[in-house]
Order: sequence, then C-alpha cells, then structure tokens
Amino acid sequence: MKTLLINGFEISSLGSVYFEDDDKKYVVIGDLHIGLEKYMRDQGVFMSKKQLPEIKKGLKELVKRYGSDTILIINGDLKHDFKKQGYEDAKEIKEFIRFAAERFRDIMLIRGNHDNYLINIADYLGKDLVDFVQTSRFFITHGHKSMILPINKHIILHHEHPSITLRDDVNAKIKIRAYLIGRIRKNKDYYVIVVPAFSYYSPGIDVLSAYYERDSLISQFDVEDFEVYGIYEDEIYKFDKLRKLREAFY
Repeated sequence: MKTLLINGFEISSLGSVYFEDDDKKYVVIGDLHIGLEKYMRDQGVFMSKKQLPEIKKGLKELVKRYGSDTILIINGDLKHDFKKQGYEDAKEIKEFIRFAAERFRDIMLIRGNHDNYLINIADYLGKDLVDFVQTSRFFITHGHKSMILPINKHIILHHEHPSITLRDDVNAKIKIRAYLIGRIRKNKDYYVIVVPAFSYYSPGIDVLSAYYERDSLISQFDVEDFEVYGIYEDEIYKFDKLRKLREAFY
C-alpha cells in the first residue's frame, strides 16, 4: 500500500483517507458493496467470490500502516443489494464487521444509498447507523443526498466511485480508480475529498465523461477544478485538474 500526505490527511492506493483529530486516529473507506457476487449471480452473471477476502486483505494493510488504535469509518454502501436482505448478504456483512472489530479501536457506520436493510444488522451487532460523522476538522458523509455542508471542515465523500479511462495514440484503454480532491471555494483552507470505492469489483464511473446527479453532493462543487489522483498497480499518480484531463482525452 502506497500513501500520499495532502494538507493534514493521507490517501492510499487502497482507496482510503486517514487523518488524526480530537486526539484520535481515523481511517475512512466506503463503497464496499459486499454481496455483489450473489446479486450478479441472481442476474445470471457468474463472479468468483473474491470481494470479501480482498476487503479483509485491505483492512489488514490499513491496520499495519495506522495501528489497531485507529477508528474505522465505513462511509456508506457496505452492502450492495438495496432491494432485499438475504441470508448470504447478512452472513458476509456480519463476518466483515466482526473481522474489523477485532482489528480496530471502533467502527462507525454511515448510511449509503444501498444500505436500506443495514439497520437490522447494525442493531444486531450493537452499532449505530448514521447519516454523517464529524470531528473538529472533518465532515464525512456518503454523498448520495442533498444536505447543508460546513465550509470550515474538510469534507469526505464517496458514492461516485470515481475513476478515469486513459487512452493512448492507438486508442488502447485502461480504467483506473481515482480520487477527486479540490479546495472549498468559500474557504480555501479546507478540501473536498471524493474517494474511490474500496470494493474489489467496482472500478467506478469514468469522471472524464460522467455527469452528476442533481441531488448528489458533488454537484455542489466545481469539480472541474478538482485535482485527479489515479491509482494503478499499488501506486498513486497525480494528474492535472479534471477540466484539463477532459480536454486532453475527449
């Protein structure tokens, strides 16, 4: 796992954000989409069950880097199927939360747009399911619904699954996960960090060609001026602003 420190927070090649605040350590991940393999199998598409083992592997790397005294924040979409709660989904989510609870100081669960039935599992495991978490310097929410955001804190969002598709001279393509990071216009001391999915099977939506939902929180910001940080083969690459990448590739 490679990391990059930006103005008091650290991003990683796994798709996480680490920061220290209020004398505590936090690491934020989101868009895990546990249960995706079963959902796709029910649609007639076979996917090997790699998602949960790869997520566990990623958690071990986070603990190795930041220590077991770190608080893990799950920023939405822990599960994939938002229409129903099946036995297999519940079993995997409980397994994941127990695995994480053994390795982190605490776990905080933020509601995402796929988490309609997660409240039942959260109650069973004695965890609260909230719409946001805030500390002195950070505000973390999934990003799928409109809300009033602070201008005096760094804002961490998921939901968009940002990625970029790169092309060469013969139009060969490669799609990589990416962060979008930009300053808050009304207070340039603080940043908005749009984080890629922690899911093994969710490379994301190409932000070079995507247009955002009106209710999505990312639409409140001038994302065109955000810097793009791509992830490829366990490395982090800083690209240009999103606007300039659009001009270069489209």
